[in-house]
Formats: sequence, structure tokens, C-alpha cells
Amino acid sequence: MRKIKQYLFVAFLVALGARLYVSFFVPGFIITFTAIILGIALYFNEDIHPLILGLTVSIMSPSMRFIFDYISSGDASNVLTQVYPDVFFYLTYGLIFFTMKKILGQQWKTRYYLILFFTDFGSNLVELMVRTGVIDIKWPMIQGILLVAIGRMALTMLTIYVMTRYTSLLMTQVHEKRYQYLMMQSARFKSEVYFLHKNMNQIEALVGLSHSIKGLSKDDEELRKLTLNLSKGVHEIKKDYLRAIRGLEEIYVGEMDINEISMKDLFQIIEENTKDYIRNDALNIDFLFKSKTSVMVKQHFYLMSILRNLINNAIEACEGQGKVSVYARETDEMVEIYVRDNGVGISEDDRSFIFNTGYSTKFNEETGDINRGIGLTLVKEMTEQLFSGEISYESELGQGTSFIVSLKKNCL
Repeated sequence: MRKIKQYLFVAFLVALGARLYVSFFVPGFIITFTAIILGIALYFNEDIHPLILGLTVSIMSPSMRFIFDYISSGDASNVLTQVYPDVFFYLTYGLIFFTMKKILGQQWKTRYYLILFFTDFGSNLVELMVRTGVIDIKWPMIQGILLVAIGRMALTMLTIYVMTRYTSLLMTQVHEKRYQYLMMQSARFKSEVYFLHKNMNQIEALVGLSHSIKGLSKDDEELRKLTLNLSKGVHEIKKDYLRAIRGLEEIYVGEMDINEISMKDLFQIIEENTKDYIRNDALNIDFLFKSKTSVMVKQHFYLMSILRNLINNAIEACEGQGKVSVYARETDEMVEIYVRDNGVGISEDDRSFIFNTGYSTKFNEETGDINRGIGLTLVKEMTEQLFSGEISYESELGQGTSFIVSLKKNCL
């Protein structure tokens, strides 16, 4: 059923294209856009059979032409005389196209101009022979349909080129969007694995602590048993964490583990991702991104996580309306990144806690669930440990907040 609809749709387009025409040489012989529409349709739809399409169009297009011309003139006999040779044009077009495609084989698309020229010229020649009875064909007519075939072939090839380039551009944009999405997802993944490794260190400390307690409780058998059970429990948690980390790292798409990217490219990826976030959530946020450094970054996934977290915090601080800007510059030894917003600011009471583990202002008052992200604690830790940098901030209640991330160039 889908195939039938496809043939009928193309035939309908051709029939409409036939209404735009120029009369040529003999009564009823017209030059239209039909050959161009057919050429484009057959190029982009390889599953359409030329012979079947030619047959379908040879019925629909002359029929529509007959109806329109009969309504305007009222002379059915004269209209039929002028219209019926169209059938030979479309049948010949389908036959020549099919034959040429078979002859050229796998190279038919690279030599498509030949197919277009010979189908156009051959079809017009057959129609002209039907209309003139062969003997009345003159050399100027042959020259005319040769020029028409060349002109329509050139126009069809130009249209196909433009459509192909446009499609290619759209596909490139889609691939870029997908690439940016994968980069951001990989950054989130990396930061979560980093968080798990951080917890592993804490679990290791607990294992050591439980062993120390066990050594101190030699004389108290019951306490020794409790300590042993605690040690076993912590050890099981440690093994589960290790399994989880290994499993996640096996799932991780290694192809996205690019060696290094420039700060400008990194900013572009985050900018596009943030704009999508603002657009999808219908937020009235003016967003400005500017990088005055092209320094290369190896630990780019972690830096993405740091910036993404700060930017999301800035957007949330604006409470749906405001301005957020991200600016990067470099000095002789450092790269400084500023994330500014004109949101609610940070209260005096909160300022001494914002980098503390577990601190968050984003929680559901009904359930108590905390929206962690990777949190400012990890942002600070990653900045200091991975980039030998530091993070600071300036804030004024009701005026906004600026976070400044300073990173050593040689650690990037």
C-alpha cells in the first residue's frame, strides 16, 4: 500500500508540474517541468521502478491535462488529439530510464546526467514523432529538443546537488548534536565514576579503622565479634563497589575517550548543551559564552562536569529569568573561568557550608530527596586534585554570584 501511495504521489506531482508549460513547434507539444520532477524522484527513491512510474504517470498526467483543457475549451475531440501523445512521452521515459540504468549498472548515479539527457531527448522525440507522423519532423525541431534536454538535465542536476548538499548539512548538524550529547553524557559518567572512586577511598579508611578496633578489642570477645562482622560488612560493600565500577567502566564508550580538545571546542559543546537545556525548559535566561583561550585540555570530561555543575547552579539561581555568563581567559601560568549569574545570591548563613559534603539547597520539601548533581564538594575536589587549581566565589544576596575556577596550564 505504501508503494502504491508513493507512485501516485509522484505521478500527482508530475501532473501538477505539467500545468506549467511552454508550447513548442506543433499544436499540443509542450515543454514542462515533468522531466525535472521525474528525474529528482527517481534519483532519491531507488525503490521506485521506472517502468511502473512511467505507466502510472502516463495515465494520471494526460487525464488531468484532458480535464483542465476540456473545461477551458469544451472541445473533447480536439483536446484528446492534443493530449494522447503525452502517454507515449511518459511510457518512453520509463523505458529509456530503465534501460540506461541497466546498462550503466552500479555507476548509474555517477553518470546520471547521461540518463537524464537520453530519457528527456528520446521521450520528446517519440512524442514529436507521434504528433507529426514522423515525416513532418524538421531539423530545427531536433535541435530544439536537444537544447531542451540539455537545459532540463542541467537544471535537474543542479537541483539534486542543492538537495544533496542541504541533506548533508542537516545530517552533519544531527551528527554534531549527537556528538555533543555523547560528550556531555560521557562527562557525567566520568564524574560519577570519580565519585565512586572517592567513596572507595572512604570505604578503605573504614576497613582500616575496623581492623584497628579489632586489634584493640582482644580481651572483649563480644566486641571483637561485632568488630569482625562490621569488617566483613564493609568488605562486602567494598567488593560491590569494585564490581559496580568495573561494570560501568566496561560499559563506557571508549571511542569518546578523546585524548584532548581545545578550550574553545569544549566551550562550544557546553554552550550548545546549555542552550538546549534552557530552550527545552522554556526558561527566560540570557546566556553568554566567551573563551579567550584555545589551550588544549586532556582531562576535558572532568572540566565539562565542573563547568556544567556551576552553570546549572547559576541557571537555577536565576529562578527561570535572568542572565548567566561564562568567560575564560588565560594568564602566563593559569586559565581562569568565570561563571556569573544575577540570581538570588548566597546567604551569609550558607556561605561557610556550600563546599561541605552533603550540602545542597535543592531538595524536595515533601520527600526530602536531594538533587545532588556532582555537587560543589566534588567540583572543589576535582578542581584541586585533577587540575591543581582552586575555586572561589563572590556573592551578594539578591544580586547574584560569580564562581572563579583557576586552573594551572601545565595541569590541563
